[in-house]
Amino acid sequence: MSGWEIGSHDSEELISLRKQVLEKDSQCANLQSRLLKRNQDFEEMKKSLDESVHKLRTEAERALAFEKSLKHCTEHLESEKMARQNAEISFQSAQAKITTREKEARELQAIVDGLANGADRSSTLLAELQNQKAKLENQVKELQDDIRERAITPAPQRRARRTPSLSDTRQIFELELSELRDTQTKTEAELKTTKEELQRAQVSLCKAENESLVLEKRLKVRISELEDALEQQKEEVLSLRAQVSDNSAAEREQDLLDRIEREESTCERKLKL
Repeated sequence: MSGWEIGSHDSEELISLRKQVLEKDSQCANLQSRLLKRNQDFEEMKKSLDESVHKLRTEAERALAFEKSLKHCTEHLESEKMARQNAEISFQSAQAKITTREKEARELQAIVDGLANGADRSSTLLAELQNQKAKLENQVKELQDDIRERAITPAPQRRARRTPSLSDTRQIFELELSELRDTQTKTEAELKTTKEELQRAQVSLCKAENESLVLEKRLKVRISELEDALEQQKEEVLSLRAQVSDNSAAEREQDLLDRIEREESTCERKLKL
């Protein structure tokens, strides 16, 4: 600046030009200072902008991650709801099956008891018919013996009262013989009827016993199948009840909802910042 100092011998024009140059230099220095400050402010703004962009990018990535996590939680929640509904349906179905199987078991047991009672009644009837048959056979045998005795020897009571003629004795004997034959015929008819009833009872009893044996075998197989099915259903019911009580789907659903709400609140707070 020494070359631009104002001398005592300089002209006024030169002095004016030098003053203008000094003013321009001062203005340039001021502009450079302002430009430097602007550059510094720009760098700071750029740095702040980069930090803001980085922060926004980070928040955007976290928001995307949260959205993905939220979607996963929502899908998991829907899956848990579906599993819970399926578990409830399975439980109700198992209860209905158990009730049905128990009813079938009671009905089958009633059938078995009825067949057993019928077999007992048939056995009692058969025993009565056999006793009646034995009595009738004894009566027939006694009548046959009496007929043979009467054919050989006349009755002593009739000889004691009077001495009948040969024709009277013969008539009396024939009359008694006819009565005995009628009695024998009637007894034999009753015996035949009893035998027929006994045979029918024996056939019915045999048929009932065979049917009872076949049905008993079927019932044993059916009851065994029902017991196995009931046991399996009980295990399924216990498993379902354990799942419902120990790992409650409602509790898991509430936990997921709480977790989603917490993550949403956290994300909102971060986005506000």
